[in-house]
Amino acid sequence: MGGALATLRGHCGLIHASAFAPDGALLATGGGFAPSTGVSKSELSATMVWDLTALRPAVTLHWHREPVLAVAFSPGNHCLATGSGDRTIALWNVERGLWNLVMGAHDRSLRAHDAAVTSLAFRPDGSLLASAGADGAVKLWNTSDWRQAAIFNAARNGDARILFSPCGKYLAGVWRSRGPAIVWDVATGKEHLELRLWTSEDSEDYGLAFSPDGAKLAVLSTGEVRIWDLATCQVIASFASVGSLTIAYSPRGDLLATGGWDQETQAAVSLWDASTGVLLGQFSGHAQPVETICFSHDGGRLASGGRDGVVNLWEIP
Repeated sequence: MGGALATLRGHCGLIHASAFAPDGALLATGGGFAPSTGVSKSELSATMVWDLTALRPAVTLHWHREPVLAVAFSPGNHCLATGSGDRTIALWNVERGLWNLVMGAHDRSLRAHDAAVTSLAFRPDGSLLASAGADGAVKLWNTSDWRQAAIFNAARNGDARILFSPCGKYLAGVWRSRGPAIVWDVATGKEHLELRLWTSEDSEDYGLAFSPDGAKLAVLSTGEVRIWDLATCQVIASFASVGSLTIAYSPRGDLLATGGWDQETQAAVSLWDASTGVLLGQFSGHAQPVETICFSHDGGRLASGGRDGVVNLWEIP
């Protein structure tokens, strides 16, 4: 497929997380790596906020003391949340404009987990922020006062990914450890579904994505994508996606994107027909595997961030 719409450079280390602002004007990317002796941790543990009109950094945020592993914008562009290997969540007020961000001022921070914060997600109505930690806990925070509202103990450790369903009723999670994908009922805090075929087939899960109508959940496992019908708990489609590390559903509902590294084609991003699993095209443009991808809210653009420290923007027809 064609080349990148734009290539954004500025991160000092690999890029772990990305998120478009709801209005499409900004893109946040989080990254970093363990620094060498004599190098400030804050310099290598940065969140960059990109102005997508000018295609340049609007501001670089240095507050966390370990790599930034998760970023999320709240609905309505009110807040940017960042999660880090230092176990904290920082909350930045975007509603008051970028001046606060330029001055490095964050509204508050939360000592959220007993291990790295690996994933963040806002409920679609903006009332809750969910966080997942490598300590096995998934927590919900009231955005009105930032007090903890609930905690789900998944009894799973390691790198987690979480995501609210489009209606906000459910929260889904996967881990890079053997076991099922879990879907919780947010109101009751109880498990609603466990998605697995057979225990013997459990594998590491790298990502998940709800379809825009909330009827399906795509789960990226080791070398494979499975699309679950949540009404029947049946796999309705599956396809091989060797080397993929991250997945996203297009807001239009017609495409799935995976990011990683295809050894055969040297492609870093692949686009798939969401109904059939047929490969529609691939993007190159990274020198190392892609760790994070995200669609803009209108589905017209896709951002990819790699271990090479590069962010690419792709136009989606």
